[in-house]
Amino acid sequence: MIHSLSIQRRKTVPLLLVTLVVLFALNASSWKNNEDFDYDDHRLLQEDGGQQVEVQQVDASAVDNERQEQQQQQLVAEGQSVSVDVQQQNQDQNVEQQPPPEQEQQMQPNISPQQLENPCNIQIPPKELPVMGASFTASYPGSGAKLTWKLVRAITGIYTGDDHDHNGRVEKKSVVAVKTHYPAAGPSEIFFHERLGHVNSGILLIRNPMNALPSYHNFMYEQANKLLNHSTRAPVEVWIQWRNDHFQEEVDNWVNHAKFWLDRYYTPSDKQFFLLPYEHLTSKVQTQLGIETLKNLGSYLIQLDPIIQENAVKTPETYQCIWELFVLNRNVPGEKERRSSLRSGGPVTYPYTAEQVEYMIQSLIELRDAYAHIGEFYALMQEYLGALVYKKREVEGAEYQ
Repeated sequence: MIHSLSIQRRKTVPLLLVTLVVLFALNASSWKNNEDFDYDDHRLLQEDGGQQVEVQQVDASAVDNERQEQQQQQLVAEGQSVSVDVQQQNQDQNVEQQPPPEQEQQMQPNISPQQLENPCNIQIPPKELPVMGASFTASYPGSGAKLTWKLVRAITGIYTGDDHDHNGRVEKKSVVAVKTHYPAAGPSEIFFHERLGHVNSGILLIRNPMNALPSYHNFMYEQANKLLNHSTRAPVEVWIQWRNDHFQEEVDNWVNHAKFWLDRYYTPSDKQFFLLPYEHLTSKVQTQLGIETLKNLGSYLIQLDPIIQENAVKTPETYQCIWELFVLNRNVPGEKERRSSLRSGGPVTYPYTAEQVEYMIQSLIELRDAYAHIGEFYALMQEYLGALVYKKREVEGAEYQ
């Protein structure tokens, strides 16, 4: 009897080694294939013919156990025996890996899938409510209108629209803000349409023309080449050609756009105008400046209509959460197909000649002096002029070399 058990053990050891080698090879192949997965919260995104297909994430240990059982069944089917000791060892390992019920309960994070997707608990989708105190969000193209549009929706919980009324909610008076690029872009017959008659205040979203012009050109380059919006920077040589053909015209458009909105809505005695510098809203160097700018935008909006005040976010912590999510991380809840609006390719900054920088400087000096009575606007023009003077020195130094 003892002799027969010894023979059985000697037969079992080679079979055990063969089984372990097969399992290791198959698992190694599996690990290699899993390199194509990108983890996104509690899901896996797998490339499939150029398209991202959402696959529900499963427990890795369960998959391994199932794979081992299938392999063992295959070995049995081929006429090979599977060591009972190996099966028992696998069962013992599974028991050891499972925590006690009370420990398992403690290990589960108290976070719902909704919190993973929407950590700031903003209203998704926004509400369609009767708003009689809507505001224009006016900007020269390339000044961050899309990002601001999303931020306004997030902090108010109400839909936004545009001067073309693409979503049909402007005419129904159920938006908190109306995006427009008029008069820099867009025909006047659209802007002055009667459906916009109830929009009686304005946010001037403004960006240094030194950066707004290249951003606008990138948008036109994407349109001309049928590329996804906010996805691609134009090559330098394409920018230079457009810049040389349109530079003065576009700088003048930028100046006239600012004048139009300052003249239309700013008065010292009322609250129908809000100056929103893009550089302040998106400052990643001075993050507190960005958060405070977003809070000030919220304060302006809630005083326009009781409906907005009732639905807007209430705490500084929520403003900070939204700013960090949208601006710092470029992560927009409800838009998983394109979380980031950062462009790639091409240069981060585009070149100007010294003469072109000087033209921008002189244009902003005239604009600053014309509206010197608006303290915050005067200070902002000083800030822009400082950046342009620095740019001119940089360009002149490069040209001298």
